[in-house]
Amino acid sequence: YLKYVGWLLNDKSKEVRRSCLTALGALFKDRELCQDLALFTKRFKKRLISMTCDLDQECAVAAIKALTNVLVNRVELSLDFTDEDCESIYQLVFHVHRPIAVAAAEFLNKNLLTGTGFEENSFTRRGKRRSKNAPHFINLVQFYTDADIHQHTTYLVDSLWDVNPALLKDWECMTQLLLDDDSLLKHQDETALVDLLVRTVKQAASGTPPAGRTGGHQKKHTGQSARTKVAEDRSLLTDELIESLPKLFAKFGTDREKIILLLQIPRFFDLDSYTVNRGEKYLDELLNELKQIVKKHAVEEILIEVSETFAYLANPDATICTKVHSAVTLLVDHLNDNFVQTINFMQQNENELSGEDTAVLGTLARRLSLLSGKNDLTHKGLGMTAIELLKSRVMVTENGDSIIQLDPGLIRYEKTT
Repeated sequence: YLKYVGWLLNDKSKEVRRSCLTALGALFKDRELCQDLALFTKRFKKRLISMTCDLDQECAVAAIKALTNVLVNRVELSLDFTDEDCESIYQLVFHVHRPIAVAAAEFLNKNLLTGTGFEENSFTRRGKRRSKNAPHFINLVQFYTDADIHQHTTYLVDSLWDVNPALLKDWECMTQLLLDDDSLLKHQDETALVDLLVRTVKQAASGTPPAGRTGGHQKKHTGQSARTKVAEDRSLLTDELIESLPKLFAKFGTDREKIILLLQIPRFFDLDSYTVNRGEKYLDELLNELKQIVKKHAVEEILIEVSETFAYLANPDATICTKVHSAVTLLVDHLNDNFVQTINFMQQNENELSGEDTAVLGTLARRLSLLSGKNDLTHKGLGMTAIELLKSRVMVTENGDSIIQLDPGLIRYEKTT
């Protein structure tokens, strides 16, 4: 009688289609019955796959769940999924309707992200034990790069969050892959893994689905138990990343794309961990790396991220506030001294000033300007220094009007120094 169920998969009534899919899903889940379902499954596989895009969202979810059961028992069903079959289901993890996306993530997880990992006695060149999740992250990164989903990483993470939280919260494994030289990750793979690392940190610290995704249960993200879980996850991610983050900054400090992403991570830390867990050493390392990034870069995006991170770390309610404020002050003092010295040199040697010298001044001004956007630098008197600079560039036109002439380097300069 199964052929009648197969025919009804094309019924106009969504209730009929949904009932058929629910019944088939239960049958495919029973491994003992699967051998008797092999012929039926082979005949109707194409229709089942097409129903993952059914106009009725509940039918689509039921179809994906049924196919996931087929995947699990594919040996008993004597059935294989082609790459094209899998890709059509994988792409649904980016669907705006969350139940569809989660069901597709379950299929993706069963096929790519579960199974045997590295052996227990497998070690890296640095002598650290390899995580069993490393092969699964490599598969996930491969899916990321093949799908070209940089714009939609938050959707992927949200889809997998309830399906395989142990994998997505294995921040130690992610940092190990990024820091070890023998991880065999290519440049684009490292960028993808950094993106995934940052998105999982944000998801853990916020506990809310991305904007635009529908069908989720918003109430479960706002209850007391949800807030407690988020606080626990924030503490966990801080403990996992507090030591390795400065090392990631040191390794990727000159890589524009990666460092813009990595600079966001400290803003999701539980700052009490730096004192409660005796993490002052790691705070010093983090602050030092942030200062080095400011000195290396003049790119606006990077400097804005550094400024916002400094501002978060200098939260007046945090016990580390004084130490962070002192570090920012020392950094600003250094930049301000160079700024004033360059202005004095410029005023004394105006006719001999090269375009490169002018660009250096513009770079210093940009660094100070962007740092002041989130941090109070009024005590340095930078405003008066800038006014004096502008006064020195005043020119009178033939009509008697006063204008300020600025060199191109003072207006915009993005060379990394």
